[in-house]
Amino acid sequence: MIRILGSLFLVLSGLLYAGSVEAHVNSDEVVLGKRVILTITVVGEEFDSLPDISTIGGAKVLNLHRTDGSNYITVNGKRKMEKNESLMIEFLPEHNMTIPVFQLEIDGQMKSTEPIAIKMLPTAQETQLNSNFKIEMQLNKSKIYLGEPVVVTVHFSQKRVVDVMRLEYQKPEFGAFFSKLIGKERSYTKGQYTVHELKYLLIAKTEGNLTIEPARAKIAERIRNAQSGGWFSDIPQWSSIASKSSLLEVLTPSVEYDVVGDYNITDTLDTLEVKANKPIHLNIKLEGEGSLEDFEGIVFSIDGVTIYGDEPKKESHLVGDMVQSHYLQSFVFIAEHDFTIPSQTIKVYDNKRNRLTLLKTKAYEVTVLGGVKPSTRPMIEDEVHYPMITWKIPEWFILLGVFLMGMVIALLGKGYLPTFSFFKRRLKGTNMTSSEALKTLYPYVADTKEVEAMVRQLYDLEQGKPVEIDKKVLNQLLDRYVKIDAL
Repeated sequence: MIRILGSLFLVLSGLLYAGSVEAHVNSDEVVLGKRVILTITVVGEEFDSLPDISTIGGAKVLNLHRTDGSNYITVNGKRKMEKNESLMIEFLPEHNMTIPVFQLEIDGQMKSTEPIAIKMLPTAQETQLNSNFKIEMQLNKSKIYLGEPVVVTVHFSQKRVVDVMRLEYQKPEFGAFFSKLIGKERSYTKGQYTVHELKYLLIAKTEGNLTIEPARAKIAERIRNAQSGGWFSDIPQWSSIASKSSLLEVLTPSVEYDVVGDYNITDTLDTLEVKANKPIHLNIKLEGEGSLEDFEGIVFSIDGVTIYGDEPKKESHLVGDMVQSHYLQSFVFIAEHDFTIPSQTIKVYDNKRNRLTLLKTKAYEVTVLGGVKPSTRPMIEDEVHYPMITWKIPEWFILLGVFLMGMVIALLGKGYLPTFSFFKRRLKGTNMTSSEALKTLYPYVADTKEVEAMVRQLYDLEQGKPVEIDKKVLNQLLDRYVKIDAL
């Protein structure tokens, strides 16, 4: 009798620690458009790796995620290594279906999963299925003017009692908009949920009724899964949720404008008198309610004056649900004679008052001390009339002349190639070009006459003017001021 019971115990022990394959889904009741995550878990000493699967019950597989591991167990006093492998398969069912049986040879025996029925539910029941998680998207405006900002807020909420192993967030598609994340993620508690909040600043690229696609998230909950041998493993149970899409009406103002919003402008010049070939600085500041992200800025052009403008500095932040922006642009003017900095006009469409506002900078009369006076000689001499002579030139002669002229230009151009190619090679161990050299030396333009002269030469070169640069002097200046910047 004892021998029979011992044999029975050995059989039961073998069954208890035999390999297994199991399958489960995150939900067997879903609405149309909701993805299902099927997880297949295999445990045993010897088995082939789970194969990749392209379809399930006729539904196309969208994503595969594979994990594996191992651990030692003791059976009848003997230690053995047991492997485990999980395959998470994401697919999108379109109708009621049954996930078929999956078979695999484990430790020399064929093992099978159970079939799983998937039932499609009406859309109205979707919120009941995602009670642990929800994602919402809100717009602070439903109608805007082209160039006017809109703030999109995304809230992802999860119940605090849920153990989340992994969260994969996918921001909304902003293809028809210029977009920018405002600030950082904000997290707080609201009732039984932990809420994660993100805000985006959008500016429409075109007018019309534009759709903002849903925000989406994939969540893996931690599930304790019982395994053979009396131990448990943590496996992820995946689910997917999405917010509703949003519709935004974008209008075009009936007037020509540069920016949309409500702004103030200030401008300051450091001096109205300057020595010849010395720089003066102009700062223009624009700030107020609205977005200046796509504002192209201000451009000056004054005959006989070298002008260099910094890249505009743009900042924006939220005050409540309103966007406050700050814009700063600086200019340097260098000349040998008196000149006038002209007033500049920015056309602002005030969307709240439905009117156009003109913001203007001041005009400045600058006196250059010790400089040359502009020539008073007339640009056009007294007109002299000569008899008109008409030449009739054969076509073959014209073609020959064009050909010879092209050859002459090509030969002459070779002499200038080294000058221009110099700015494409590395300088002092960097990939510095003429534009980068200009940006490096520009902050020190007032240090010495040598720096001032080099800045003007580099600026002229950027404007396409023929300039001969003293490479030795340039390298010395770059070496000096690159080291200063590095301190």
